[in-house]
Amino acid sequence: MIRFFRVFVPVGAFTLLVCETLLIASAFVLATYLTLGVAPGVFLLYDGGLRRILPVLVSILLGLHFQDLYSRTRVTSRIVLAQQLCLVMGAAFLFQGLVSYIDPSLRLPVHVMVVGSAVAIIAIFWWRVLFSSYALKLMGKERMLLVGDSPLLNGIAKHIQEHPEM
Repeated sequence: MIRFFRVFVPVGAFTLLVCETLLIASAFVLATYLTLGVAPGVFLLYDGGLRRILPVLVSILLGLHFQDLYSRTRVTSRIVLAQQLCLVMGAAFLFQGLVSYIDPSLRLPVHVMVVGSAVAIIAIFWWRVLFSSYALKLMGKERMLLVGDSPLLNGIAKHIQEHPEM
């Protein structure tokens, strides 16, 4: 039996990392503009706001990595993706609590953290859905020929069908 498959080149993880880094940083900068009573530019540039956002950004990116969201770039269930993002944000809140206990000067105001996390969850969720549905289809496709009808080839074919981004 001969089967033809299209295989995607795995360049999506780097694109996701760069875009999500920008999305998360933008979400927290936007949160400072929406919630702070003082001038956000002063907070971000002179009061160490950008330095305070950095540990949150790193903890969220690490959480996304440990949830395997960079190795599995295809969204198969939106509910599971939303749950994973909420888990990552919860871990970021815990990490922020640890950071502010160790060094209070790195503490991000709570209202900035809440609004920034909400905006980041929404932005990452829709970015992942968009990326999964459109960008993976546009990336370089290759054809693969599997010749034979062994259980191993059937397993490989099934895995390729379930994970075309691999």
